[in-house]
Amino acid sequence: MTQRAETLSSHTLATAVDQVIQARKSVKVVGDVDAPPEIPAGFFAEVQEAMKVAGWAPFHFTAHNAHLDREMNSPVPWRFYALDQANCLRLIDSLIAHPELGLNKNAAILRMIASYGALVLVTWLPEPENSINEEEAARRAMKNEEHTAATAAAIQNLLLAATARNIDSYWSSGGVLREAATFELCKIPAQESLLGAIFLAPEMPGRDGVRPGKLREMRGNPEQWMTSVII
Repeated sequence: MTQRAETLSSHTLATAVDQVIQARKSVKVVGDVDAPPEIPAGFFAEVQEAMKVAGWAPFHFTAHNAHLDREMNSPVPWRFYALDQANCLRLIDSLIAHPELGLNKNAAILRMIASYGALVLVTWLPEPENSINEEEAARRAMKNEEHTAATAAAIQNLLLAATARNIDSYWSSGGVLREAATFELCKIPAQESLLGAIFLAPEMPGRDGVRPGKLREMRGNPEQWMTSVII
């Protein structure tokens, strides 16, 4: 391959990446628990491929050994728990039936779960609370900050990989999905902490109940959030 061809290839790749980043947007839909959408065959396989790519996020510190004594024992400080549509609908039923949550089918978070084709609960892995002095406590806080940042990078990778596959997405803080009852139902260890509930669906143009992200057009111009430092 000539140098010109290599440069063109790099330029083409950069253009494609830029387009995916700019195309990514929040797509929130609050539908009807009793009327879930028809999800095409193969959709969850696409979600799984997007999750695999998302795992190439950077991380500064490995997860603490306290999190590595189970089947998912990667040293990365995040974990993905994915539910296909059938399991999303089972989760809704289980949450409604839970005696302590007081939910019914009109709860917004349940209507959201029903409206997408998949749900990925993304957790991060906190350092154990065993600090004995201020220096250790500060180091633990710094590691947790790094773990959270790495997990956010993995989530962004997932959103971009989804966009590249024509999959709409919405990053939610989780609501009731942060509760111990949800962790137990989804077999998530109590030591982990939810950073995002990622709702995924085939592109939804024209669907009822779709709401665009409220902050997308409020980021301003690049000059308002970037600068070149001269020393």
